[in-house]
Amino acid sequence: MTKILIADDIPENLYLLETILKANGFTVISASNGAEALDLGRKDPPDLVITDILMPIMDGFELCRRWKADDVLKHAPFVFYTATYTDTKDEQFALSIGAERFIVKPQQPEVLIKIVQDILDEFNKGKLVPVEKPLTEEMDFMHRHNEVLLRKLEKKTLQLEREITERRQAEQQLRDHEELLDNAHEAIIRADLEDRIIYWNKGSERLYGWKAEEIVGKITHETISKEDLAQVQSAIKTVKEKGKWRGEMRHIDRNGKRIVVDSSWTLTQDEAGKPESILVIDSDITEKKKLETQFLRAQRLESIGTLASGIAHDLINVLTPIILSVENLRIKYSNEQSQELLNMIERNAKRGTDLIKRVLLFARGLEEEHKNIVITDIITDVDTLVKETFPRSIEIRVKIPADIWTISGDATQLHQVLMNLCVNARDAMPEGGVLTISAENVLVDENYAKKHIDAKVGPYVVITVADTGIGMTPEIQERLFEPFFTTKELGKGSGLGLSTALGILKGHGGFINVESEVGKGTSFRVHIPAIKVPAKPNEGPRLDIPGGHGEVILVADDEESTRKMASSILKANGYEVLEGRNGAEAISIFAQNKDRVIMGIIALMMPIIDGMEAIRLIQRINPDVKIIAVSRLKANKKLITPANKNVKTFLLKPCKAETLLTAIHDALSS
Repeated sequence: MTKILIADDIPENLYLLETILKANGFTVISASNGAEALDLGRKDPPDLVITDILMPIMDGFELCRRWKADDVLKHAPFVFYTATYTDTKDEQFALSIGAERFIVKPQQPEVLIKIVQDILDEFNKGKLVPVEKPLTEEMDFMHRHNEVLLRKLEKKTLQLEREITERRQAEQQLRDHEELLDNAHEAIIRADLEDRIIYWNKGSERLYGWKAEEIVGKITHETISKEDLAQVQSAIKTVKEKGKWRGEMRHIDRNGKRIVVDSSWTLTQDEAGKPESILVIDSDITEKKKLETQFLRAQRLESIGTLASGIAHDLINVLTPIILSVENLRIKYSNEQSQELLNMIERNAKRGTDLIKRVLLFARGLEEEHKNIVITDIITDVDTLVKETFPRSIEIRVKIPADIWTISGDATQLHQVLMNLCVNARDAMPEGGVLTISAENVLVDENYAKKHIDAKVGPYVVITVADTGIGMTPEIQERLFEPFFTTKELGKGSGLGLSTALGILKGHGGFINVESEVGKGTSFRVHIPAIKVPAKPNEGPRLDIPGGHGEVILVADDEESTRKMASSILKANGYEVLEGRNGAEAISIFAQNKDRVIMGIIALMMPIIDGMEAIRLIQRINPDVKIIAVSRLKANKKLITPANKNVKTFLLKPCKAETLLTAIHDALSS
């Protein structure tokens, strides 16, 4: 930030110039005479100097002469800003001793700021050329200096006669200055040393809600900063000791809304140089902080999702052979006790599979087949279900406009999302309350999208599930979508409901916002893009699956248990099976049996040579061989390109024996 040193012995002029410069983004160092300015400059060299001429102890001309004689300071542009008995000879003398500009007061704030900006721009571009040989010889300087001062004394009488006019001009300038401050976007506040407000601009009214007549005279830590008293006291102490303070503060507006501001405090002084007041400039950064929080939360959830995804994939490898083996064991062990035991194994294995799918939905937002959906149907089903099952102490209200837009999605998954939110709302109202389910059409614009990290510009259907329950603290809201995080008692919640809902919405290209306040309730706003795509007809279930007649199938998978169970199922259903433990082995086995193998069931992720490369080489040996690709990740389906024309099916692990046999039969039939 550009730093400007200003010097003037009249406190009002000093304060006015300081305020104008700060309101336009400059850092300001103030001095009441030339000697003080020279001392401050040597301690902390500025980028620009603006000074009056007539000052006690050391006037502006003497300050300029000494400034330009200092090897460290002389490079900073030096500007005279004065109205004291000036004429062209004063300007000539000022320039002869090294000054870059001579500005006559008064100037309108916007004109003065433009002049300052122009000087800085010229200096930065190297176009501001100082006088080649400034007047530094003591006798010559004193002669010219005394001549200038004598001429000024001769003009003093005339100047006094114009004092009333100038005062009026100064008053007008002050009004212009106040208008400038009122038009500033920032809140500009002046408080005395006891933290009592003595000035409050229009920007403060816009930010905090109080009008000047309502807030002037009140103490800030009893109004806007009452929840941050310790920081306010620390800031006051620092600004009194060091003259300035800057940092973030959390304030409260008139309506109780919390606001985060970037706050800059500067100590101002009276004519005697004693501390007089504190000038505060507040910039609203509430939305910026919210966006930072959203970004950090998204990063944290992504990390958790990656970890959860890895664990889930390992569990899939454990459950796949268990699920596949149940089919064979039912045939081998037909007694009632064995069948009951197998049913229990299958139920628990499927329960584990469902749990893993929920984790993967959170981790990757897995997509299913999407169809055209009018959300009214889903909300109506949810409404019917909750009215039948929820306590009578909870009133259910549903609001859906007749012109609600169509979305593309998976109805079962979206039903799961809404039911989860409704159940959470029920649990948040143990004594009863109101549960409201509503839907609306919303167009998300660029401004909204910038404030919500997952949002994109375009049309959305927004479903709101709101309750009047106990609400949540900000700390709970921070962790709300983490898998396995729950506030419910042990055994009453897995902590996967909201994380699964988030994953489902990601798979639909949507997002979810939460607003909650302790004691007042919670509102979840589910955003789903309004996208119209052709509907796909539902296919009925397969009732029978014909077996094989000795066809030779190559099964390649590095997971031994999965490979063995798949081979066992195929053999039990009339197929001959050859097994490969990796891509390289699969290619070798196929090459040796190329005239016999009519199909390959190939896992895409294998060591040595991966599945896609193995498929490519197998098809080069025999372009007519049919392939079924298998993977734990649905995203790997994208690896199968139109060039792999004989890859008939993609199966996601774990799959049931029925699914595998159906895929084989359909591929061979085609």
